[in-house]
Amino acid sequence: MRYFRKACISIALTLAVLLPLTAFAGGAIDTEGLFGAGDAIYADATVGAGSAGDMVSAGVTVGAGDAVSADDAGGAGIAAVIADTASYIMKVVTDPGIGQVGGDWAIIGLIRSGAQIPDSYVRAYYNKAAGQIAAVEGVLSTVRYSDYSRVSIAMSAIGADPGDVGGYDLLAPLADNDATMLQGINGPIFALVALAGAGYGDDPVVERHIGTILERQLADGGFTLSGTISDPDTTAMALAALSHYRSRKDVADAIDRAVSRLSKLQHDTGGFTSFLLRTQKACRR
Repeated sequence: MRYFRKACISIALTLAVLLPLTAFAGGAIDTEGLFGAGDAIYADATVGAGSAGDMVSAGVTVGAGDAVSADDAGGAGIAAVIADTASYIMKVVTDPGIGQVGGDWAIIGLIRSGAQIPDSYVRAYYNKAAGQIAAVEGVLSTVRYSDYSRVSIAMSAIGADPGDVGGYDLLAPLADNDATMLQGINGPIFALVALAGAGYGDDPVVERHIGTILERQLADGGFTLSGTISDPDTTAMALAALSHYRSRKDVADAIDRAVSRLSKLQHDTGGFTSFLLRTQKACRR
């Protein structure tokens, strides 16, 4: 289970966070197929009747014979690995819902990976998640506000509105800066990713989270969950969150410093050490 979770998070963070999240706000995902009049969601094209049937597609096919397509020959190997991993996740996660394992991260990764996903699979996730949210009357947690962020990111990824999931606004709790900080800087970082994915730009809530993150940048340019030593994992995640607002000079300056620090933290082998452990998380993020 530990390795399966790593696989889900790896795809999710590499392709859903590192890649431009403006796609979540409608730039690259056409949502009409799932929640409108169309019959497919495309992450790299517009909805066209009959183009792919009841499938969610982003350019890589996982279907009969696990056929794979790539934009160029050089990407064929990567496309094959992505397709194979996506196929595996869908076989293992047969009933996706809210949760860190076999849930939201798997959905985020699948949508952004470029794999072709049955429309019914995505609908099943939405319906189950909406039911889970309704069962707790919209209160996913009172201490771990990244739950709201994670589910919001997933909802934006599939083209749903995280501000109205069965009548519940998953973004509203993220306006409480103090509550998001119960998890340390991790809280506002994921909140900012969720808000950016939902299309929030010049907004007081966004301003507060940006301010909170910038205030906690260390003297060497990095970020950490605790202490005074930069952590590559946290630094990479902060960069992912701030990247959507890099047109601001203060954010752009913070990004430059963080990138410089992250580069210095990288080993000659390309990896990183996070809290005394060799890790691939910073690479994925």
